[in-house]
Amino acid sequence: MVETVSVRLVGESDPAPDMPASILAHVRRTQKHVILDDGREKTPFSAERYLRLNRARSVLCLPLVKQGELVGILYLENSLASHVFTPARIAVLKLLSSQIAISLENARLYDGLVTENRERQKAEEALRDAHAELARVARLTTIGELVASIAHEINQPLTAVAVQGRTGLNWLGHRTPNIDEARKALELIDRDVRRAGDVIRSLRAMVTKSGSTRVWFDINDVVREVLALARTELHKHDVKIVTELSTEVPRVHGDRVQLMQVVLNLIMNGVEAMSTAEDPRELTVTSRLSPQEGVHISVADTGSGVDAAKVDRVFDSFFTTKATGMGMGLSICRSIIGAHAGRIWLEPNAPHGAVFQFTLPIGPEANA
Repeated sequence: MVETVSVRLVGESDPAPDMPASILAHVRRTQKHVILDDGREKTPFSAERYLRLNRARSVLCLPLVKQGELVGILYLENSLASHVFTPARIAVLKLLSSQIAISLENARLYDGLVTENRERQKAEEALRDAHAELARVARLTTIGELVASIAHEINQPLTAVAVQGRTGLNWLGHRTPNIDEARKALELIDRDVRRAGDVIRSLRAMVTKSGSTRVWFDINDVVREVLALARTELHKHDVKIVTELSTEVPRVHGDRVQLMQVVLNLIMNGVEAMSTAEDPRELTVTSRLSPQEGVHISVADTGSGVDAAKVDRVFDSFFTTKATGMGMGLSICRSIIGAHAGRIWLEPNAPHGAVFQFTLPIGPEANA
């Protein structure tokens, strides 16, 4: 006769309706094994319904214990023969049970780590989504403040298009059409249409809800686009713009819209800082190549500057020196620059004012 043994692993607290409940309960409570040499003989578990219905002969139930904690139960039964579990077999099984307990605990720990990692990934994704939405709201807030300026910036070239269109028609309407003058009018129309289109494209990019897209681009072009968006606002506040954009600056790899947001935020911060300043109100935007840190951008104003005691806090969330500020703009800037493996900081601008600066890598780390 070939012996057949039924083997089951039972969790420390798993329900087991198709197994001898009283035996399992005893092992859980005492953490001691139970052995029945013959289930048909009278034992403390003779009343167990499972044993009667399944006619189990040999039964062995071993606790799986690790460091004093019950992590599972090993249940074995043979319904064909009695006295199957000899002392030698029991000794071997007890030896194996400790290894099984360790394996079970490791499996549970691994499953827990997998579940925890999955939940952490979901939380990180939710945090990234929330941060992206917060950044977009911040962009919309800034754009909202510039609506009148942007409308003026778009209206100017459109008005020029209408004027040049009528001028061109007039030149063509002469008895002897002046083709050269009409061509000049068309060239001016083309220039102004492109200018309006650039403003609209920049505006659309900054307000559209979309995921982060990283491409190679010229950071100097980003500075010029942002200055175009803010041109009317700068004129309204009598701010003189000085640009020193180095042609040696290489292309950078990153999210163009996010970096537009950083530059726009720094420029508008500079404008606000000079709102109560005496002349001259001058905003200097520079770009250069730093051998140590890559592309270096700075925005210097001639405003009242930042209190030395607050310099280290200006990039903290919800910290603001403005009466109506929320304290999120510079914090978002720091997050964006950090996500691009760069660095952003503030220094005083002699003799007065502040210089906000950030760097972007141009090597392999730019793809981080």
